[in-house]
Amino acid sequence: MSVSLPWYSSAEDYAAILEMVPASESAAALPYSDFVSYLKTRESGVALGGQLPMRIEIKPAVIKAWCEKNNTPICRKAIADYAHVQMIERLDSRNN
Repeated sequence: MSVSLPWYSSAEDYAAILEMVPASESAAALPYSDFVSYLKTRESGVALGGQLPMRIEIKPAVIKAWCEKNNTPICRKAIADYAHVQMIERLDSRNN
């Protein structure tokens, strides 16, 4: 089984996303360097649990367009949903 992990490839993208989510979510956000450390720890934990961690890159313009298309506000849940959909599409493309 695979687990999608939202990934921000730059501090700039991370900051841009934090500006898009509700203040209640961005206020508790980790600094980017701490986020990277957290994600690496989470990847290790997922792998140790016998699952395949999959980083799904989140780009500000892409998540904004995806949320608009799906009529959903930009928030942590929407980002997680987007990452999950992208993971499924990636896995499907590997199987075809």
